[in-house]
Amino acid sequence: MADLRERIDMTQVTPACARPTSGHPDGRTGTPAGYRAHRRQNEEPCVACREAETRRARARVNAVRSAGVPDGVLICAQPTRQNPNGRTGTPAGYVTHMKHGDEPCQRCRDGHAAAQHARYLGDRKRFNDEHRLWRYGLTLAQYEELLAAQGGGCAICASTEPGGRGVKFHIDHDHECCPGIKSCGKCIRGLLCHGCNTALGGFRDDPKRLLAAVAYLTARKGAKKDAVH
Repeated sequence: MADLRERIDMTQVTPACARPTSGHPDGRTGTPAGYRAHRRQNEEPCVACREAETRRARARVNAVRSAGVPDGVLICAQPTRQNPNGRTGTPAGYVTHMKHGDEPCQRCRDGHAAAQHARYLGDRKRFNDEHRLWRYGLTLAQYEELLAAQGGGCAICASTEPGGRGVKFHIDHDHECCPGIKSCGKCIRGLLCHGCNTALGGFRDDPKRLLAAVAYLTARKGAKKDAVH
C-alpha cells in the first residue's frame, strides 16, 4: 500500500496553524490561536497546538477555582457570561469537559450524543465527511481516489460490495502506529469490506495467525467429518 500513499500524499497540506497571517507572519503553531485555526478549518489539531490549548484551559480552571469555586463542582456547571446557569447537559458542556481533560458527566454525554444524531439526520453527507476527516484525515475525494486505485473494491477480496450496515468501505489503518480509533493519516493501509475488516480484527492484524489459518484450511480442504479425531 506504500505506493498508494505516495500517489495520494495526504501530508503535504500546510496546517492551518502554520499559515502566516498579518498578525502572525511566522504562523501560530504551538499556541491556543493555532488550535482555534485548526478547528476553524475542520483539521485535527497538531500536538503542539493541542498541548498549548490544554495548558490554557487548565490555567483558566485553576484561576476559576482559586477565585472561590469549590472542588468537586462539575466544570460544565460553572457559570459563564453567556451561560449564567452553566452548560450541563449541552454540547458546549461536553466540549468544556474535554477541553479541561475531565471525564464528561452523563448529562453532557447525552446532550452531545443527541446533538450529533440531530446533525447526522439533518445533513448525513456533511456529517460523514466531517467524521471521516476527523477520524482518518481523509477527504471524500481522497477516499474515492484510494478506492479507484484498488479497482473499486475491497483491497483484500476485491468485492465491490462494502457489506455490513454501511454504504462505504471500512478505512483500515495500522493499529501499531495509531492504537485508538483515530489515524494520523499516514498509516492508512486501504479500504476493506465489512467481512475482511472484521476478519483482520479477529486475527489481531497478526500475519502469523493469518498464515497459520491458511495452512489449517489448506491441510483440511476436503476433509470428511469422520476423518477428524
